[in-house]
Amino acid sequence: MKTKTTTPKKATKVAEEKPKAVKTAKSPKKAPPEKKGLEQLSEIMKGITLSVPKLATIPTLEGVGVTAKEKAANANRLEEDVTSAVRFLADKKLEACTDRRERRAVKEELDGPMAQMNTYIENVFGLADPLYKATVAVAFVKASLSQQFETHIDAAKMLASLVDRGLLIWNPRGSVMIGYTRYELGDFGLDVEDIAEICTVIDKFSRTLVQLESQRRQEQVQMMSEQSEITLDEALAGQNGKCLVNVPAESFMLHGQEKWRGGGNALFDFRANEVIPICASGAIERLIADLAVAGVKLIRHTLEWRTAPGSGESFGKLAEAIQRQRRCSPKEAEDHTKKIQTLWHILDRGVRIRKDEVKREEAKAEMEAKANITPVQFFGLNGNDGKLSNGTTLLSFEGVFKHDSGSILEPFFLANLDEVEGEKFFSIVEVPAHLEKNLKRFVGMQFSIGNDWDDLPDQLSRLVRGIRSQQEKAVQLASK
Repeated sequence: MKTKTTTPKKATKVAEEKPKAVKTAKSPKKAPPEKKGLEQLSEIMKGITLSVPKLATIPTLEGVGVTAKEKAANANRLEEDVTSAVRFLADKKLEACTDRRERRAVKEELDGPMAQMNTYIENVFGLADPLYKATVAVAFVKASLSQQFETHIDAAKMLASLVDRGLLIWNPRGSVMIGYTRYELGDFGLDVEDIAEICTVIDKFSRTLVQLESQRRQEQVQMMSEQSEITLDEALAGQNGKCLVNVPAESFMLHGQEKWRGGGNALFDFRANEVIPICASGAIERLIADLAVAGVKLIRHTLEWRTAPGSGESFGKLAEAIQRQRRCSPKEAEDHTKKIQTLWHILDRGVRIRKDEVKREEAKAEMEAKANITPVQFFGLNGNDGKLSNGTTLLSFEGVFKHDSGSILEPFFLANLDEVEGEKFFSIVEVPAHLEKNLKRFVGMQFSIGNDWDDLPDQLSRLVRGIRSQQEKAVQLASK
């Protein structure tokens, strides 16, 4: 019997499980030492690629001096040519010709050259180079203002030409004062030396302009005085005719600062029921001219009012009446109403000043009647070895006296000088109504005159010494 033999199965290899390794925390690596300064910058720059622009040609300074000399020579020639052109255009040869045909012949000869000069001036003002641009500006201003001006009109025209070209710009806060108007210099790239050159010429021209303006105003006042037929006192009393009115400048306070309204002299025609502006001189010249051209008239009896026509709520009613009368738009009627008010304020200023003058003259005459010595005797200027005379006199300052808080027009007062035990004492006896605010506190007080009146209160001492100085000059003039 066969027996089965069994083949033994191969043993399956079972992989022995290796024990899992236990993770242990790695010890931290030490940080490399921090790099600083140039070493750190070098490290950063390793990864950066720089693109460096390359010069096509290396600049050289060899030709710089030559170019500068050429430009300077061009600028010098430009200055000469501009000066010549300005003087040529300002020449008075044509005006000097009295013969009609000769004047026409001269004009025909000058037309071509003058056109050439004007074209040249226009061209050089269009130069863009900064040096040439500044050179043209300086030369034009200097040549324009350094001429001889015989009339105010000629000087004013030349000044206006500089404004038209933008060389001067009107600015009430400008640093350049010409005559009575402020300007600033135009933007022509001027340096400090250029400005200094210009300002030297401007200062001289400004003095000339003021002199010519003063001369012109005197001539205007003389002309208006010859046309005047009645005084302001007579006009206020109801007489008709042309009247020259003095309108003084007036100070007023605005935002804590003293400001001034310009004055002058104006000629008015006083008719039955109205006042018509004709012309004026001084700061109000242009204003009166504008009112005259606009046909502005003032109802005569309104000069007795305390406020201008159309003040407050009545403005609308007056404007409506003017609109109907002139058949104009509401805006035009309002503008005309404002012009009527302007005319009233100008006339009212002249009327108030004249009324104040009358009051001062009356008060002055009353005080003078109470005096028993003259100011010359009071100050010892009558040849009595400088000895001051005791007594009462009228002391008057001619002109405007300026003090700490403002100014006083022609102050006067009645003063007394006494002597007690060989010492002179000064006192104010009486002051006019308009000076009570300034001097009334001193009335009745006695002050030792000390040495040169210096024991008096400061402002009073200055006033008395000012009056004495004027009296000294009057005595010197009288003795010549």
